[in-house]
Amino acid sequence: MAESNEKIQHVCLDFGGATCTYIEDGEDWLDEEEDLNAWFVERGLSGDDLSEWATKSFSVIFDGDLDNPEKFGAIKAIGVYGPNIFEVVDGAPQMSGFAVYLTVEADNDLNEEELEDIFHTLIPVIEHDDAVVAFTEFDDYSVMFEKPGDGVRPIDVVWAA
Repeated sequence: MAESNEKIQHVCLDFGGATCTYIEDGEDWLDEEEDLNAWFVERGLSGDDLSEWATKSFSVIFDGDLDNPEKFGAIKAIGVYGPNIFEVVDGAPQMSGFAVYLTVEADNDLNEEELEDIFHTLIPVIEHDDAVVAFTEFDDYSVMFEKPGDGVRPIDVVWAA
């Protein structure tokens, strides 16, 4: 049996906050702030229930390109935490206090700066019925070396190299 030279690292991508930039709802693509907010109003999604709704439906998709894909063997999202706050405000909807947990395989241990490359391809989303509410503008983010703990909801989303 051949041994693998790849190393697996547990990584947490911690987000201070993010802004919704589009909603894909069936055939509709919404990306204007007023249309994004109206989408929530039309579905009666508001108030304190929003954070609970977002937490239950929070996931990620991989869509985009890494700057240095050759450094990565495999990336798998294994858990999500939060969001703690989800608001439909003046401007586009926003969420804050959330994190994505990953396993990252590479030939060598990657440092925080190299792992920040993942932010270029990972999109936090809220999935609702047939709609995807996407957050691509990040207020603040950081990389930590951390396994999922209590309060992390398991997911299984794999980056396609």
